[in-house]
Amino acid sequence: MAVRVERPNVKKGQRAIVISDIHANLKAFLKLLKKINFSEQDILILLGDMVEKGENSLDLLHYVMELKKTHTVFAVCGNCDAIAMEVLKDTKNEELLKYILLRKQTLIGEMCREAEIELNRGTDMGKVKKVLQELYKEEINFICELPHIIEMGQYVFAHAAVYPNRMEEMKPSQAMKADDFMNQGYHFEKYHVVGHWPTSLYCKEIPECNPKIDKENKIISIDGGNVLKRDGQLNALIIPDLDQEEVNFAYVDQLRKAKVLNTQEAGGKSFCIPWTDSLVELLRTEKDFTYCEHISSGNKMWIPNSYLCEERDGWHTEDISDYQIPLTYGDIISVTEETSRGYLVKKNGIIGWYYGMLEFLPENID
Repeated sequence: MAVRVERPNVKKGQRAIVISDIHANLKAFLKLLKKINFSEQDILILLGDMVEKGENSLDLLHYVMELKKTHTVFAVCGNCDAIAMEVLKDTKNEELLKYILLRKQTLIGEMCREAEIELNRGTDMGKVKKVLQELYKEEINFICELPHIIEMGQYVFAHAAVYPNRMEEMKPSQAMKADDFMNQGYHFEKYHVVGHWPTSLYCKEIPECNPKIDKENKIISIDGGNVLKRDGQLNALIIPDLDQEEVNFAYVDQLRKAKVLNTQEAGGKSFCIPWTDSLVELLRTEKDFTYCEHISSGNKMWIPNSYLCEERDGWHTEDISDYQIPLTYGDIISVTEETSRGYLVKKNGIIGWYYGMLEFLPENID
C-alpha cells in the first residue's frame, strides 16, 4: 500500500487545532475542545492514534466520525489506528487474538464485547473477523481511508514522521511509526508537526509534557503522553493561521488539582530517567521509596516503589525525575503522586517534586 498524502484547500485565516494521541480518552478530548472553544469556524487536525490503550475507543471513533460531518475535521492514520485494518486480512489471526487477549483496552476488543463475542485462546479469529467486517464496516472503512500525511499552508502533518524530499515515496509504516523523530537530524522548509513519541522523552533534566518546538529545523512534536503516562496530558497545538508560523498551545489532564500553600525554590541539578532507558539497580529501601542507581548513567535518586517493576533483565522504573519544581503560594497545580517524601506535581506542563503543604480542590475544578 502506498502512502496517502492529502493537500486540502481551506479558507484563509481559519484557526487550526492540532491534537495527537487521544488514545480513546474521550473525556479528555471533549474537555480539551471545550477549553479551547472549538467551533465550526475552526479546522481540527487529528494526528493519529485516536484509539487503543484508553477506555472508549469505539465511542471516540464514533464521535470523530460524527464531528467530521458537521465541522472541518481532518485526521491521519496512526500505528494504533491501523490495527483495525487487521480485521480485513486473512492472515495473522493468532497474532491478533493474542494481542486482544493481552490488552483490555483495544478497539477490536470493544467491537467484540459490543457484539457479544466472547474471546478465548481457542477462538476462531477468522470467523470473528467476518462478523466484525459486517457489523463495523463503516468504522473500519473510515480508518482505512485515512491519509498518512496532510499538507496545508506552511505545515505538514503526520502521526510520526515525514522524511525530507521524498514524501510521496514513503511507506505508510514510516509515517505512522518513527521513534525519537526530533533527534534524527532532519531539517525542513515548512513546519512538520508530529505526535507518536511523548515529548517528555526528549527531556534530559527537567521533565515536561508540553509540545516541543524546534524553530531551527522546523519540527513540532505534540504528544503529551496522554493515557500512557501517570502525569501525561492531552495537548492541542493552536495555529491561528496556517500560512503563518505563529503557534501556541493548551492542554488538559485528569489529575487532582490543588493549591500550593508554601513557596518553594527550584532545586539544584536534576536528571530524568525515561522508560526507553529505565534499567536501575536497587540500593536501599525506606518506606515507600527505594534509592536506585540508573544503570546507563550512574545517576542515583529515590524512586517511589510504585514506579518500580521487576522484569527478566532486572528492575525498571516508569518515567521519573528528581527535579524540585519552583512554586509560589497560591499556584494551582496537578498532583500525580502523594508520598511520604512529598508530592509529585505538574505546573504548566512541567513535572517535579514539591515538599510543602497543599489544599486539594473540588474535583470539578480545573
